[in-house]
This record gives sequence, C-alpha cells and structure tokens, in this order.
Amino acid sequence: MKKITLSMVMITIAITVLAQSPQAFKYQAVARDNAGNVLDNQNVTFRFSILQGSASGTVIFLETHEAITNEFGLVNLEIGNGEPEIGSLAEIDWSTGEKFLEVELDPAGGYTFTSMGTTQLLSVPYSLYSESTGDTSRWRKNNDDLYFTNGNVGIGTDNPHSWAKLDVRGTFTVDGYTYLTRMDGGEAILDLYNTISDWELVAASDNNRFDIRKWGGVAALSISDNNFIGIGTSTPAGILDIAGAYCFPAIDGTSGQVLQTDGSGVLSWNNDAGATEINDLTDGRTQGNCVFLGSGAGANDDGSDNRNVAVGIDALNTNTSGAWNTANGFRALFLNTTGNNNTANGYQALYSNTEGERNTANGHSALHDNMTGNNNTANGFQALYFNTIGNHNTANGCQSLRSNTTGTKNTAFGYAANYYNQEGSNNTIIGYQAGLGTVFHNKSGNVFLGFQAGYNDTTDNKLYIENSLSSNPLIYGEFDNDLVRINGDLDVTGSFLNFGIDDLLDAKTLGNSVFLGSGAGANDDGTDNQNVAVGIDALTENTSGNRNTATGYRALYYDTTGQSNTATGHQALYNNTTGNYNTATGTGALGLNTTGDFNIANGFYALLGNTTGNYNTANGSRALGFNTTGNYNIGIGYAANFYNQEGSNNTIIGHEAGMGTSVHNKSGNVFLGFQAGYNDTTDNKLYIENSSSSTPLIWGDFANDTLRINGTFDINNAYHFPLSDGTSGQVLQTNGSGVLSWNNDAGATSINGLSDGRTIGNSVFLGSGAGANDDGTDNRNVAVGRDALNANISGSWNTANGFQTLYYNTIGNYNTANGYQSLRNNTTGDKNTAIGYAANYWNQEGSNNTIIGFQAGLGTSLHNKSGNVFLGYQAGYNDTTDNKLYIQNSASSTPLIYGEFDNDLLRVNGTFDINDAYQFPTTDGISGQVLQTDGSGVLSWNNDGGATEINDLTDGKTVATSVFLGSAAGANDDGTINQNVAVGDSALNANTSGHYCTAIGSKALFLNTEGNGNTAIGTRALYHNEGNGNTAIGGFALADNETGYNNTAIGGFALADNETGISNTANGRNSLDLNTTGSYNTGIGTMALSSNMTGNNNTAIGYQAGLFSGGANKSGSVCLGYRAGYGQSGDNKLYIDNSSSTTPLIYGDFSTDKVTINDVLILPPRSSFPLNAVEGELFVSDTHHIYCKLGGVWKQLD
Repeated sequence: MKKITLSMVMITIAITVLAQSPQAFKYQAVARDNAGNVLDNQNVTFRFSILQGSASGTVIFLETHEAITNEFGLVNLEIGNGEPEIGSLAEIDWSTGEKFLEVELDPAGGYTFTSMGTTQLLSVPYSLYSESTGDTSRWRKNNDDLYFTNGNVGIGTDNPHSWAKLDVRGTFTVDGYTYLTRMDGGEAILDLYNTISDWELVAASDNNRFDIRKWGGVAALSISDNNFIGIGTSTPAGILDIAGAYCFPAIDGTSGQVLQTDGSGVLSWNNDAGATEINDLTDGRTQGNCVFLGSGAGANDDGSDNRNVAVGIDALNTNTSGAWNTANGFRALFLNTTGNNNTANGYQALYSNTEGERNTANGHSALHDNMTGNNNTANGFQALYFNTIGNHNTANGCQSLRSNTTGTKNTAFGYAANYYNQEGSNNTIIGYQAGLGTVFHNKSGNVFLGFQAGYNDTTDNKLYIENSLSSNPLIYGEFDNDLVRINGDLDVTGSFLNFGIDDLLDAKTLGNSVFLGSGAGANDDGTDNQNVAVGIDALTENTSGNRNTATGYRALYYDTTGQSNTATGHQALYNNTTGNYNTATGTGALGLNTTGDFNIANGFYALLGNTTGNYNTANGSRALGFNTTGNYNIGIGYAANFYNQEGSNNTIIGHEAGMGTSVHNKSGNVFLGFQAGYNDTTDNKLYIENSSSSTPLIWGDFANDTLRINGTFDINNAYHFPLSDGTSGQVLQTNGSGVLSWNNDAGATSINGLSDGRTIGNSVFLGSGAGANDDGTDNRNVAVGRDALNANISGSWNTANGFQTLYYNTIGNYNTANGYQSLRNNTTGDKNTAIGYAANYWNQEGSNNTIIGFQAGLGTSLHNKSGNVFLGYQAGYNDTTDNKLYIQNSASSTPLIYGEFDNDLLRVNGTFDINDAYQFPTTDGISGQVLQTDGSGVLSWNNDGGATEINDLTDGKTVATSVFLGSAAGANDDGTINQNVAVGDSALNANTSGHYCTAIGSKALFLNTEGNGNTAIGTRALYHNEGNGNTAIGGFALADNETGYNNTAIGGFALADNETGISNTANGRNSLDLNTTGSYNTGIGTMALSSNMTGNNNTAIGYQAGLFSGGANKSGSVCLGYRAGYGQSGDNKLYIDNSSSTTPLIYGDFSTDKVTINDVLILPPRSSFPLNAVEGELFVSDTHHIYCKLGGVWKQLD
C-alpha cells in the first residue's frame, strides 16, 4: 500500500452560545504520499477515536468524516460533527484522566482505514471542560501577567477596559489589542485591533445575525439566524447571497431540476423539460450509427450499421439498407432504398434516387429524378433535375444540366448551363446560359466557356470561348478536325490578378500552407510546410509534414510528418501518418495506408487496404483493394487484382482482371483484358484474354520464358503458324500462300553459321565485309549490307543498313545510316541520322545531323557540318554549314521551308497558307503597312489608319502614368504622375489630382477629384467619392460615399448610402446599404446590417443578420447566423442563431458581460478538480456535485 503522511493541526474552539449547543473542535491536516507530494483534489475518508487513559485505552468516542482535499492537499474538519459511531463529545468527562486521539485514513475515499498514529490531547476546549466539571469559580491569578479587576480579566495589562470581559494585550510588530466584549457593552463580541486595522466579530444589535466587519463598517460576511449567508450584504435573501451578483435558493430542488435566473440575480429551482438526447425527441432517433431528425425521416431503415444522416420531413424515408448517405431537406433522398454514399442537401434533392451511388446534390430539387445514376454532382436549384441514369455528371448553377436524362460525363457551371441537353455526353460548359439551346438536343464532346457561349450550337466536338450567344465566338474550335479559330485579334501580352484567402472562420493560411474547412490543418506547426487542405478535418493531425495536398472530408486526417502526398476524396489517405509521395483520388482511396510510399490510387476504395506497400498504382474502383504490403503492383480496372495482399511486381489491366475469389499473394504477373487471370493466384504468369478462362488467347510463364498462343497465330492476315510442334530440328516453311508447316532444313542455325554473317562483342554484322575491322569489344553495333561499317574499329551504338553505309567510320558513335552509301565517309562524327540514297555522303567529322531523302545533304566534297535537319529529295545538297533546316524536294538553296536553329529563324520561300483558309503575301510591305484580308483568303500589305497606341483611340488616352479607356473617362486628369486606371464611360471623369485609383465600370468614381488609393468595379461604384483607401466591387457599391475612407464593399448596392462612415466592410448584395455615417461595422451576407445608418462597431454574418428594428443608431452588437438579431433593438448585444428568433440559441449583452444560452448547458462530470481554475469557474464532479471557485477555494454549491 502506498504510504500516506499527514501534517496535522488541531484547533479547539468552545461554542457556548447555548448551554446545550453542539460541541466540536477543529482538525486540519495536509495529506502527502511517501515522496512528500500532496494528494490534491482527492476524495478521502477519516475516522477519529478518543481513547480513555492511554494510547491503547478504551474507545469512548468514534466518528467518520468524508472529505475532498483542496489543491494543496488540505482538509478542514470539525471533530464532533462527523458521522457518529460510538458516543458523543457531550458525554465525555474531560476531568477524569488523560485522553488520547487516534486518526485513521482511507486515501481512496472508502472505508478501508490505515492508522496514522495516536497522540495525547494535552488540552481541551475550556467550555467542554467546564461543562463536564461544573466548575463556576472565578479566575485565579497564577502568574504576573494575569489580572482580575472588577469582574474583567486582563492578560498583559492590569487595567482591562471596563466594557471588556477579556482584554488581551501584547507587543508585536504592530501593537495590538483583543477584546471580548460584554453583550451590553456594544455589538462586538470579539474586537481585533492594531494600529493598522480594526476587525470585529459582531452579534448584531437586532440579535438575529452574526457579522464579520471592519470596525463600524459594512459586513464582509453575515450569517443570519435562519442560516442564510451574505457576502458583501448584511441582509442575505437566500442560503448564499453574493451582493451585486446572484442569490442562491435556501432549499434544494427536486431531482432533475435546474437552477434558473430571473435576470435580476435571483436563482430558483425549476423543471427543465428539454430533451437530453436525440432519442428523446418525438421526431428524432439514432439507430445503427444513423441519425434521423424530422417526421418520417429514415422511417424504413433496417437498423443495421448504415451510418446514414437524415434531417428533414421524410428525408431518406424509403431507405432500407443504403449506407453512408446524408440527406438534409424535405424528402431529400426520399425513395432511396439501397443506394450508398449519396449526399443530398435541399428540398427533394435526389428525391427519386433508389440505387444510385456516390451522388452529391445541393439545392432545391437537385438531381430530383435520378434513380440509378452514379457519381453525379449537382449544386443549385433543379440542377440535373431530370437525370435518371446518367453517370459522372457535374452541374453547378441554378437549372444547370436540368434536362439531362442519360448523358454522362458532362460538366456544367453557371445558371441554366447546357439546360436542354438530354443524352449528350462529355460536354464541359461553363457560363451563364452557356450551351443552353432552345430545344432538347443531344450534343457531345463540346467545351463552351463564357456568358451564353455556344447558346445555339447543338453539334458535337466544338470549342466556344465567348461572352455572348454569338455564333462567331472570340475563340472557336473543332476538336474532331484539330481546328482553332480566333475571331478577332491575337495578343500574346497581358497580366493577371492573384486573389488571396479572406479571413474566413474555417480557413487559414499558415507557413505557406492553405487550409479550408473546420479542423483542416488544426495541428500544423506553422513552418514553411506548403500544404493545402480543403475539407472538414483534412490534414487535421499534420504537424511538420510538407508539400501535401488534401481535398475531401478527413483526407490525410492522421498524417503527421508525411510529405508530398496528394489525397482527393472522402477519407482518402485517411490513416497515412508518415507515408510519402502518395497520390489518392476517390472515396477511401489508400484509406488505410500508414507508411507506404510512392503509391497512386484512383477510384473508389482503390488500394484501400494498403498499409506499408510501396510503388503501387491502382486505377479503378476497388482496384488492388486488399493490397496491404505488396510492392510495385499496377492494377487498372474495376477490382483489378482485388484480393492480392502481399504479392508484388504484378501488372494487371482489365475489369476484375486477376481479381481472385479469396485473399492471395501472387507476384510477377501480367494480366490484360476483361477478367483475365481471374482465378490464377500463382506467380510470374502472362494472361491476355477477355474472359476468366484458364486457357487465355495468350499465356506465358516469365519464370520459364514460356509464351503460348491458345489459338491460331496469324501475322498481318498474310500467313499463320501451325497449331502443333514439328519434330526435333524442323523449321517453319511457307507454301507461298500463307500456310506455314514444319519441314526439315539444313540451313544455318545461328548468324555465326552464315558465311557472310557474324556476332561479336554484342554487335551483329550481316553482309560480306560488314564490320570487317571491328575490335570485338562491347560496341553493340548493327550493320546489314555489303561493307557496311567496314572500317569501324571501336565506334559503338551505330546502326548501318545498306551497301557501304558508314563505310569509313572508325570511332564515331550513335550514328544511324539507312540507304545506299549513306554516311559513307563518316569517320569520327557522332549522333548523325541519315536515311536515303547517299544521304550526307561526304560528311566526315560533323555530328548531330538528321538528314532524310535521296542525296539529301550529299555535298560535293568532304565536309564537317553539324546540327542540321534536311528533309526531302536532295534537300540541302550543297549546304555544308551548321544548324540549318531545309525542307525541299530539290537541290535548291532557297528551299520551301528554311531555318537557322542558332538564330531562331524560320523562313517560308513561297506562299504561306493556313488551313487553306488564307494566304500570306510573298513579299514584305513598306514600313508601317499592315496585313489585310479580302475576306476570300488573300492577305496583302495595306496602309492602316487604325490606332497603334491607346492615345490613337477616340475614347482612350494615356496621361503621364495613367490609362483611361471609355468616353470621357479621366476627362479632367491634371496630367501629373497619378498612376490611375479608368475603364468605362465617364469613369474617373472629375478626377484632377487623385492618384492610385482604379475605376472599372460606367461612371465608376465619377465625381472623385482628389481621393487616393480607391478601387471601384461596377456601374457607379464610388460615384460620389472624395475619400481615400476605399474598395467597391458591384453596381452602386459605395455609390454615395463622400469622405468616408478605408471602406470595403463587395456586392450590388453594398454600402450604397455611405457618406462619411469609415473602416466598414460589407460583403453581399445590399449589405450595410443604408449606412451613412456609421463606422467600423462588418456585414457579411445579403442585406446584412442593411438597416444600420449611424451605428458603429457592429458585426453581422448571415442573410439579413443584424437587420435591427429601428437599427439606425445601434452599436457594438454581434449577430451570427441566418437572420440572427433580425428585428431586435438595443446596443452591445450578441445574437447567435439560424433564425430571427427573439430567444436565440446564444444571447449576450456586452455592456453587462452576461451570456444567455436558451437551451441546456451541459457540464460533463470529471473525477478531479480542474487545474489552474479561475475565480467563478464551475464544474460537476463524478459524484454529481456542483462546485464553484470562490475566494480561491472550491465551494460545493449543492
């Protein structure tokens, strides 16, 4: 047993108010273990025994005490007020013999006691002694310091005060006095006095309370005759009344009642009928790890471990065994029965879905008619509404892809994008009404980008980049014809803007990392990790891992130090801790990987089970799903090599190829085709087949270098091999009609068996004189043809095909010559390629030439040209210089296409025609002329009066460092270095000397004259501005601003009426639109703080949040949530709710520092006192008591 020690102090205090009052004396102890450490905040039980006569005498008194040590291990007890077991203090005769006290302790708070020792009581309370003896005689002087005068006793003085029953005086650092006063001599019964302070214990004159107070002052602690305690008040109204704060009731409530305040400091016990868990709700339940909220939600769920969440009337109503679904909204996923992994948010979203899987629908009626379509994503009102069985579609925008029924792999972003498409597939269409059409159609393979781009085009494989419904878009293309057309000017210069991340509540940038989503990157150490995490709890546990990208719910959740991983999908790479260089795309892809490196998984549950396997590639749903430690595997196709666990070096491609029927560990296999090698779990096999047959069309055994064709082996439909083997030594012989048969043949059996062929030093030579002088080392040359590579000695990696090709080569390397006497005179040149009769014939030492064509680059004498590319009959015949390009069909020195690689020059010596659409002139024009088309494909040089710079435009100009485009834009600029940009009719019209301003939009910053550093984008944005540092994006944003500065408004009419207000931020249409002089306000959301006019320091986030009643002058409030604080009034308020309720979930008043929670406040029980607690902190113990830190000590409140 652990040794426990006690440091003990006993204090005896006589209680003599009543003759028969309870008797007790104080006991104080500090509990420590055998190392001297205090046992703090611990339940303990004491047992005290008083023994008669000796330490082993008769027990005449025994009682127990249950207590909790404080943070210092200290307990304070009253012996006599415990749980009695033998006798009582009142029955003890203190005058008869010695008394001894034994202390026993159970440090675990039970009743298994250990004796801590027995000690003699050397003194007892005077009142206890006097009661037991009945002695009423006077005090008797027993030394020179005790005096008795006229009924008063003096200690340390021979002249006690006449009103003091006991007057104690002494010499201390500060002289002090202690008086015990007569009841008729004043209120004080104990007066402690020194020259610094004077405290009194007072029995008040009205005789109904006991006070501790400064002399003559207000009571610091008051105890009334009904046992009410007041702190700071002498008239307590309850069992504990803390002046200026709150008053506790005098009696306990009934079981389950809660303390409730009336808002004026009075606490009372009241019943709380609120639910404590979901299953207490009439329209809510949890079942099989599912949560259902709303009448009819999940009504038919089979109760198994489906892990669904449904919130809304009849949401997931019909579902039986479908799992991992989330439905939020009225009848969302209403008809779903067995579909899995679907997410539906919005009224009747995915309403008709029955078996479709992995669909996501956000918005009213999104994917409404979908039944069995999989892997679709719809965001927006009626997005993909009519889709039934279409797969892999993505629609983002109101009614985007609304009419799609069976079309697949479509992507549409923007209002009504690709609206009328029904069965077309593979379209990517982005923009408002882009690809809308006017009737139902089935176009496929299109890419449309821009406002109404491709609006009327219902054909296939088109590219439109345009901002109107024009049939001649700015950029047009035909993918099936490899055609791109620019319907306008092509300018290769320009710039772009980079946008940062706003200070979102659930987003942050840290150490060059970006985290979006609650809990994302929560533990990142803030160094230069360069991570990106998008999704709830993505990369949550990561500390120092770097260059990771996680997109999806809990993607890379447990990663701590792993680096260069990419995870996209729900819980992709979920368990990865230190694995590096992995790529996972799809729900659960590489989900169980911990330390495996260099793996790639694309598809639902691809490489799901992998833990430490490395260098694996899985592409397809469930591909390599069971792999745990296998390495270097490739699985492409649904469930490819599914059951393999530890096998390595497999390359398996095809639906269920190599799947198996149970766990196995095969290695070194190559399977190709639908279910190829389905049942084979052995090693080093080759299967090429389109079924699960054990006799595939092509079978092989890599271990034995065996290849088998289980059928007829045909070459180009010209000849085919026999089905059976011949006898030993026979050769295949053709009959000239495509039939090969086995026949006896006496010919050579190897190259070296030929009279004009040999192999030497990994080189092959075929032809008389070919490679005749090769030195036999590992040169790895190939020469086919008489005297090919004849003179070569040590030149290596050369290939020569043809009579006397590379004839004189001796040490040249990496040359390729194909054609009669091509590269014949090359001796030491390297890396030359010559194809054609006598191609590059005279070259000796030149290198890096690529010359193709009859006598191309031939020359007329020996030369050493390098780096040339000649293509065509006699192309570059006479050119012996370097780095030239010739494409020609003659020996002309002016080829059709000529180039100089060292000068980056390309020349067309003829007519330059593009796509048979238009032709360039063959001569240059005079200085300043431009190319002009006649519309029939003929371009010619003509004089052009068009603008060559902005100042040439009638509605554009540059002034000093400013640029103005648009009628009257910057009309009054003073021409100094203002560095302004204005684009739009009358933009920055009145500006004279204002600088660093940007205005885009009609009349943006129209009246600004001297305001600096302003940015306005949108019609009449910052129209009246004279202030500085304002940003307005949206029509009429900050339109009336006059001298207000440092304001930011994003959205139509945001801060529209602001005049002099400063440092306001409005994000959302009509947010803060009525604000005139209010400052330091933040409104995020449509109409957020819309009614505020002059109020300051308000913060509102959410649709119509902070739209106060008469809110023109309300200040200092915080509203968070949809319509939070709507219609409310008053300053310095806190509203957190998702409605306009007058009793929000969380309400606060900053002026009084009060917070109200309009629901249940749950304090989880704990087994020990909180460490480092602050004054007023509450907690609930696991013994079901409420404690509060008051005056530095934990007080039990119940």
